[in-house]
Amino acid sequence: MRLFLNIILLSFFVEASAQQTETELRIALLNDEFAVWNAKNNQEAAEIIIIKSERLTSNGFFNESAVELKRLDTLDYADSNKLVYLKSLNSFLLGNYNDCYNGLLEIKDSVRLSNTEYTVLWLFVLNELENWEECKKLMLNLCDSSNILTSEISNLPLLSQFRSPVKALHLSAYLPGLGQVYAGKTFRGITSFILVTGFTAVTVFCVVNGFYAAGFVYGLMSAVKFYLGGKQFSYQLAGNFNSYQKEQLKDEYRKLIVALGKSK
Repeated sequence: MRLFLNIILLSFFVEASAQQTETELRIALLNDEFAVWNAKNNQEAAEIIIIKSERLTSNGFFNESAVELKRLDTLDYADSNKLVYLKSLNSFLLGNYNDCYNGLLEIKDSVRLSNTEYTVLWLFVLNELENWEECKKLMLNLCDSSNILTSEISNLPLLSQFRSPVKALHLSAYLPGLGQVYAGKTFRGITSFILVTGFTAVTVFCVVNGFYAAGFVYGLMSAVKFYLGGKQFSYQLAGNFNSYQKEQLKDEYRKLIVALGKSK
């Protein structure tokens, strides 16, 4: 998923050349650095560093790009909004969504929402932080009455489906396999029920016929093992279900953010 996001964001935001081979990139970076050394003033040097940073970003070197941008702190780069945006973009691509969010907050709302690049990145980070209410509201505000995306955006849910891991665990404690069914895994739940019930039946059979040791080893121990394991597995399955549902909802938002960005 990180690769998917990177491709989308880079196609939207990075104005540098397309990805280069390793040799071409090294030569280009050396030329950029040489141009920085020979710049006539700080502003010219800053502009070249921006180009170098974007080149690194477009080739997937996000940490290195962030280091380049830090050099601008001493050069008083004129376009502070663009600098904040580029730093936020690299934070996003590195998965530091909170840093990206906090960075974009430094840009005034009027500026952030009037620039397509800034707005799309803002929508992406709201989505990744699961702030779907604000994300949806902003997307609707950006749509005019004739935009065909309005109805699709209006139908976006604000919450993903949720299964309580604790409830799943308690259900499996009450009836083996029930928590797994609740977590969306019916077949596994039925299998768990059959196994626990089967080993419990083996225990009873052995005890009734006087095979106490066999009943304990082959029946009771196995029944307890699958019973306790089923409880924990139910908890895990519910957590996996929630993660999957959140990712599915994020995908719905991502597709419409991309479409909305292209329509601007």
